[in-house]
Amino acid sequence: MAKKRFVGRVGRCVADTQYAYEDIPAKRRADAPNVLYIVLDDLGFAQLGCYGSNIDTPNIDRLAENGLRYNNFHTTAICSATRASLLTGANHHSVGVNATVEMVTGCNNGTGEIDRSYATLAEILREFDYDTYACGKWHLAGMNEVREVGPFDNWPLGKGFENYYGFLAAHNDQWHPTLTRDNTMVDEPKEPKDGFHAYKDQMKDKHAAITFPAVHRVYKNVAYPYDLPADPGMSSRTNVITIIIDRKSKDEQGVLISSGDRFGGSSIYVLNNRLHYVYNLYGETFYHAISNQELPLGQSTLKVAFTVTGKGKATVELYINEAKTGETAIEEFNYMTMGVTSFRVNKHTAVNEADYQAPFEYVGEIKEIDIDVEESKAAAKDIVEKDLHAD
Repeated sequence: MAKKRFVGRVGRCVADTQYAYEDIPAKRRADAPNVLYIVLDDLGFAQLGCYGSNIDTPNIDRLAENGLRYNNFHTTAICSATRASLLTGANHHSVGVNATVEMVTGCNNGTGEIDRSYATLAEILREFDYDTYACGKWHLAGMNEVREVGPFDNWPLGKGFENYYGFLAAHNDQWHPTLTRDNTMVDEPKEPKDGFHAYKDQMKDKHAAITFPAVHRVYKNVAYPYDLPADPGMSSRTNVITIIIDRKSKDEQGVLISSGDRFGGSSIYVLNNRLHYVYNLYGETFYHAISNQELPLGQSTLKVAFTVTGKGKATVELYINEAKTGETAIEEFNYMTMGVTSFRVNKHTAVNEADYQAPFEYVGEIKEIDIDVEESKAAAKDIVEKDLHAD
């Protein structure tokens, strides 16, 4: 639709006002080209047929036939930094994204977000009347921003894109993904058994292919369910999570609070009338604590204490109404957060597929959640060295 400007005259009242408008000439030329960016993680010259690879890439080869091929191209070799450079046309250190957005050092080159003084290509194109759309992986919003209540400044719509459909974090489960449409987190439209796969879904037509149901979640009396400086159980800090629930039936079970997916993360859940905690390392090793007593009916206070005991080592203790009911020793956890989303209440996660399949929402009442993370006094340099050289 053409933009218009008011060229009439405003009088003292409606009767004296003359209404007139004229079209504003479009800034975009009639012959302006479409602009398409395709970013593929963990891929280089050796994976492209047009550079002599033995991997068959016919579609990419066709694009190369009609364009330019560069043979001395350099990348940052890391996801967030590459995206920041491509979108701004500037060096990744200059825009504040020296590595992944999770690696915040406190220095100007490691702020965990694109410096707002640098415009993105999408923002520039919109000034010239382009429609802008992004899909797929984003990974330019910090861990404390990837949640239903925002802030949305570093989401795609905050960086110049009018529409977005994909996942905001570093990686995702392709069958049970944490999906986002524009500024709203949404559930997958159908089950994997019905043919759903995130990649195929995101490659479909912009908005017409699938109609998503409305998403509405109410967290009654739950204090502070999201704002967490670092995800407990996957960072380097001791923490305690306290959850008060009110159970009306022994059949009430499901995920209470969780972060991550089947490739890594942690989850606190009720199953078979017992409290469970699991830490998933890379989707290969699972550290599991189960309460040795059943949960009572009525109001109960559940507590999960994660205590760091050494580099990459921790213990987890479970409590029901202040009585210790289970524990496990974690022999290795990753200093870089393996959970790719913030902690969430009642989210459809698949951190421990051996125990439950997503969706596994808790059906009872969660009255309160309290998350207490131990203060970290380590210098930024020490934290970065841990992240880079964790065993």
